[in-house]
Amino acid sequence: MPACRYALAGLPGVEREGNQYEPVTCPECGHAAAKRVKLFRRRRRPAWLVLVAVGIAVLCEPLFFGNARRVYDYLPDSAIVQLHAKLNDEYARRIVDDTLQPKFRVVRAPFSDAHMITLAKGAIARIERANTVGEPQRINRTDLLILSWAKSWHPAHAPPAFGSRVARAMPPLFAHPDEFVRFYAAWLSCDFDDPASTIAAIVDAHDDPDPRVRAAAAESLFTHLCEGQDVAEAFVLLFNDADPDVRAAASNRLRVYAMRHDPPASLGPALEALDTAHREASRAQAIGLLALLPADAQLEACRARLRSGRSERRWEALLFASHRPDLTSALFPAWGEDRHEDLQTWLRDRRRQRIDDVLAALGFE
Repeated sequence: MPACRYALAGLPGVEREGNQYEPVTCPECGHAAAKRVKLFRRRRRPAWLVLVAVGIAVLCEPLFFGNARRVYDYLPDSAIVQLHAKLNDEYARRIVDDTLQPKFRVVRAPFSDAHMITLAKGAIARIERANTVGEPQRINRTDLLILSWAKSWHPAHAPPAFGSRVARAMPPLFAHPDEFVRFYAAWLSCDFDDPASTIAAIVDAHDDPDPRVRAAAAESLFTHLCEGQDVAEAFVLLFNDADPDVRAAASNRLRVYAMRHDPPASLGPALEALDTAHREASRAQAIGLLALLPADAQLEACRARLRSGRSERRWEALLFASHRPDLTSALFPAWGEDRHEDLQTWLRDRRRQRIDDVLAALGFE
């Protein structure tokens, strides 16, 4: 087609004859087309097509050359959260991991409450799917961190019955090969809104043939005790477990509990009947029974412990007293509350301190 765009179809010379085209002159503008290519104008393409091609190349380059993370770093939190929650996207998961792991112990999570709840919904959905197909190894650590935030830090923002849904999904993880997963699963297995609703499953777990499950059950029973549920009998049974790790888990958790809480009265008979052949069980029994004593008897028992015995036993008595301001004041009348931080420092560094020196500094007689 010539420059004037006059239609030449049907004119003599336009149709091929052999390998040549007869020259033809446009009757409109007088243009003489000696070759086939002269009959048609070059087709022009818009400039934006070039820009689109360049843009596609730029976007695809990171995917083909392993640099996709560079693109994700510029995405807003809302996009990252959706990619992690809905699609379990690999690069989004890495960003959430890197963002949450170092900051999880702070008072406020690095994402907004709404974003954290979105992440929590995605996390529990993945755990439920993994439980359904029997593949607990697919559980991601960060999902458990997200769920623990949703349950304990800002429960008011969590959806209704969310805690119950999380608690029901945790017991299958008690046999997970990762100790981190087992620990968080044990803690999350207590429904904070209705702790009694999950006791039966946990009591069943403490009879499981797998020692990993029994150790996780000890952690879970400890959480139930902290929530005010009377599970003392099932808890104490684990102190005489055949596996040393289970005994240690149960005994250590009871010691932590008795240091900070007033145990239920039902714990007394169970502790008194406890076989103290194992050292961990003996230590747990001593602290548990000390916590059950009336105030006056507790003061005298602590004083007696601090005066004599092994250093470890005396340090435990001091640690026990440090969690009870009234007891601390009675044992160390000259000790001011303004120096409480000094006492905590000594307790943290007790392996490098002599108990006699610390008691002398406290004014203990």
